[in-house]
Amino acid sequence: MKKLLFFSFFIFHFSFSFSQYMIYGTTEGGGIYYKSNGNPNYYGTIFSYNPMTHKQAVVFSFNDTDGYSPRTTLLYASDSLLYGTTYFGGAHNMGTVFSFNPITHKETVVINFDSANGYLDGGVSILMQAKDGLLYGTSSGGGKYGKGVLFSYNIHTHKDSIRYNFNDSTSAGLNAGPVMELWQDTTSGILYGVTLGGGLPNGAGVIYGFNPTNNHLTRYVVATSNGSNPYGFMGGLTLANNNLLYGMTELGGVPDSGTIYSFDRTHGVMQKVYDFGGIHGAYPNACELLEGTNKLLYGLVPQGGDINTRGCGVLFSFNATNNTEKVLKTFQDTDGCLPAFRLIQDPDNGFLYGIAQEGGDFINPVGYGVIFSYDIATSTYSKLFEFTGYTGVDPNGLTLVKDTSVHVPKDTNSLGVSQKKGESEKVEVYPNPGNGAFTFIIASEAKQSNPIIEVYNVIGEKVYSQYQITHASNYQVDLSSQPNGIYLYRIITQAGVLIGEGKIIIQR
Repeated sequence: MKKLLFFSFFIFHFSFSFSQYMIYGTTEGGGIYYKSNGNPNYYGTIFSYNPMTHKQAVVFSFNDTDGYSPRTTLLYASDSLLYGTTYFGGAHNMGTVFSFNPITHKETVVINFDSANGYLDGGVSILMQAKDGLLYGTSSGGGKYGKGVLFSYNIHTHKDSIRYNFNDSTSAGLNAGPVMELWQDTTSGILYGVTLGGGLPNGAGVIYGFNPTNNHLTRYVVATSNGSNPYGFMGGLTLANNNLLYGMTELGGVPDSGTIYSFDRTHGVMQKVYDFGGIHGAYPNACELLEGTNKLLYGLVPQGGDINTRGCGVLFSFNATNNTEKVLKTFQDTDGCLPAFRLIQDPDNGFLYGIAQEGGDFINPVGYGVIFSYDIATSTYSKLFEFTGYTGVDPNGLTLVKDTSVHVPKDTNSLGVSQKKGESEKVEVYPNPGNGAFTFIIASEAKQSNPIIEVYNVIGEKVYSQYQITHASNYQVDLSSQPNGIYLYRIITQAGVLIGEGKIIIQR
């Protein structure tokens, strides 16, 4: 039944003729509070970038109260809000977890970090949404033992909870706590993560699994800190087509410039599969891998590359079948420097998008960073946008969000539902946005055909339907049980003629 629903929506999707994806990200500094000669450099922004028009917009500038200095990739959650973390600011000046509405541009602090509940003491904290609907994240400092915590946040009740307090055996001190985002095995429900350092007896980092059902944490791998062994788990884990998880370490390997490793979660075994160094890049810091649609892994390394320059890093592909790396792009200051975080891929055109935290033509003294794309089909690198201070400083990871703006087609659509010119004008909806209670006004001549009204969420699930509407005037649609977000409606006659379609927004 689910397959049939998905297929019907897939066809319905094209009848709406959706526009392209939008890209959202954060910058650690800059924004409207930017000053080139003072600390306000590091308030930071949330920005949007339209890859079709190549326009960047600062949609929010942080300040002390809102939290500031975000070092995070935004999470697009099921309530159609973006969530992230800041390093500083908030009620205790220890950072925040915040939500951001991409429609209204409203930012809301949902958690104020403190010493008891955790705070960011090093590394990067990125949120993820698990199959239970809760958001999960980590903080590298604070908590019961001062070693960081794993926490959850309920987007419906707005309640947060400490689920695990890290200790000496799982994390050990400054800049050694849990970092990046967790990855979930949706079959077992286990959340997998890494710590930058810590883990007795070596203190070089841990791969762990966390069971959200009973709050039990298992240490799978404790890295070693000497010789050629990898250590310093800086990035999160990525599932590859061979059912192994892959990640990168900042240090270790030969010549101690970081590694790529695989992790077999069934047997709890880690294996080094590649050594960085020299022209192949070095010291992956806050970098993660992406599996592309062609089943290759893609990643960024912020240093190394051209040994004749300051070593601005590389973009590379990695073949997990034969453990070979290929440098696709060597960064050169003006086209970007210090690339980091995880790449994203547009599912429509296959392009990779990413950021470099420094570089660009706007050198002051090292550049404020760039957004770039890479076409894997033609091996073409394009610098798309340069940050300038007021538009942001030191960008972080990017998030791809489908722009669900609706455009009514002029002719027929692929569902076999015909639409005549002007038919869409026979439906009005108010209030829109609304709190879940909507009034549909359907023209009287259209109502004589006893039309059908259907409402879908953005992933294609039908959340409301009503057949043979016969009311003489207005029709009430109650979506109060649905979360905030964008929904798509269509109204058709019994004969399949499209009366109207569009979008409605639940915003409380």
